[in-house]
Amino acid sequence: MDDLSDVPPVALRINDLPMMPTTEWARASFTASLLTFQGGITVPGYAASKGAIGQLTMAPSNEWASKGVQVNAIALGYIATDNTQALQDNPERSASIIGRIPAGRWGQPEDFKGPTVLLASSAADCVSGVVLLVDGGWMGGSLLFPPLSSLGRYLLGLLHFIGGSLASYPLPLSLRIDQDGHSTH
Repeated sequence: MDDLSDVPPVALRINDLPMMPTTEWARASFTASLLTFQGGITVPGYAASKGAIGQLTMAPSNEWASKGVQVNAIALGYIATDNTQALQDNPERSASIIGRIPAGRWGQPEDFKGPTVLLASSAADCVSGVVLLVDGGWMGGSLLFPPLSSLGRYLLGLLHFIGGSLASYPLPLSLRIDQDGHSTH
């Protein structure tokens, strides 16, 4: 199968899982998309379903992490598959897409081998509720590695907290710290 976007997610409850000894662990990985994070043109149903995959990744991860189950997703960027062939064959549209991808190319199905192995391995024992972007840089970062603008705001806020010199600078999530280090809303 060249196109993973047609693989339906399976919604489970922790009670649906067989009882496992506490020394074992399990992994669940869903297939998400760029449209998990942004709206699409002419594909509202697809965008809504991929947005739901983001929530389907995060909600069970909160419930299941204490049971040794990590739930994550891999968000596909523009991938050269049968499903995107019409876009690839349209010179203007393909050039527009490639021009926005910092890697300068369509993704390939092979690009998911490493991220899939990572999320399935013990290297990801403490990774849960993450939607990992594999998009050639389209989104400019991922939930594992936040965009510099968010990171920059956080660092400036941290400097404010330590030094007190940026009292009016807004922190992420509209959190502000006063001169005494107390949060204000």
